Amino acid sequence: MNPALQSPHASCSCTGQRSGAMDVLRCFALLCVVCTHFFLNSGFYDQIVEGRRMLFMVCLRSFFMICVPLFLMLSGYLMNRKKVSAAYYKKLIPLVGGYLLSCGACILYRFLFHRDDFSVYRSIRGIFNFYASEYGWYMKMYLGLFLLIPFLNSMYHSLDSRREKRVLLLSLILLTAAPSLLNIWRFNDRVWWSRPASSSDYDLLIPDWWKSFYPVSYYIAGCYLREFPLKLRRSTALLLSGGLFVLSGLFNFYRSYGSVFLWGPWADHGSAFVMAQSILLFHLIAGMRQPRKNSPLGKLSAYLSGLCMNAYLCSCIFDDAFYELLSRLEPRMHYRLYYFPLIVLAVYLCSLSLSAVLNGIYNMTARLFHKLSRK
Repeated sequence: MNPALQSPHASCSCTGQRSGAMDVLRCFALLCVVCTHFFLNSGFYDQIVEGRRMLFMVCLRSFFMICVPLFLMLSGYLMNRKKVSAAYYKKLIPLVGGYLLSCGACILYRFLFHRDDFSVYRSIRGIFNFYASEYGWYMKMYLGLFLLIPFLNSMYHSLDSRREKRVLLLSLILLTAAPSLLNIWRFNDRVWWSRPASSSDYDLLIPDWWKSFYPVSYYIAGCYLREFPLKLRRSTALLLSGGLFVLSGLFNFYRSYGSVFLWGPWADHGSAFVMAQSILLFHLIAGMRQPRKNSPLGKLSAYLSGLCMNAYLCSCIFDDAFYELLSRLEPRMHYRLYYFPLIVLAVYLCSLSLSAVLNGIYNMTARLFHKLSRK
């Protein structure tokens, strides 16, 4: 497989052997991204949270928030031996190249179908400000993490024992995830407990300055799970994951009941619920039976996994197109849930297809540049 325009989370283990399970995990994480964006684009966040249908949708939304954490843990799992070197920083070239092509596709789409005013200055500004793609925030975050990875690896591997590494991981979880459980209550207001959506003024029990540091927590979690996999039976992990699906959904439903959905720290990517669910799902997929490297399924999953990063960035194009169509077909938001599988599948496949086209453009450009540089 041509490595150009791969996701930066390359699906190769530290031993140099490709991990089929990690390819599957990346494809699943992208699917979770598309599922999460269903709620972003279908009008879910404008509806009052009440009733059984909204309860089910809240449960689904709470579960699919594992999308970004899975990508971050995947980085830690696969890149935990990377060191400061020219070869490492050269990986920025396909990463940035893929980002530029994705932004170009998004800009072209808005110009052709929304008649946005095109200007070189505005386009360049959008690329550098990471809003040329509506989901460019992930690239903005990941580029910073990419630069830190060799130093995070040095810190992690400088620890001598499993106990010290466990303390590091637990410290990060305490700093980033614990506030999502402890700093979300009003202890001096009895009325608030019957309707917590009535106020967002909470009593702080622990410092929460580090809560935005959650990408590092997930990265170190991936490093730790690579070295020390969870000792959980699959049946136990599935049972715990199912329990968290219900518990987190019920909790988020309770926190928003009678109001529009509240996107508080308890329902974000760095929350304790999402972190626990992400670790369990990562454990389940990492331990699955891997497709053979040269089998059709193995080759397909390896190819698709290399398209996931740019498919993520380009998915905003198909979100815009398909959800506008959905709003015309079904003006009632509560009934749009019936279209969930069809819309998600359409956006997922179209995003991967466009990413494959961009992959081909990048490969041709890279080969042409290589030939010219040799001459």
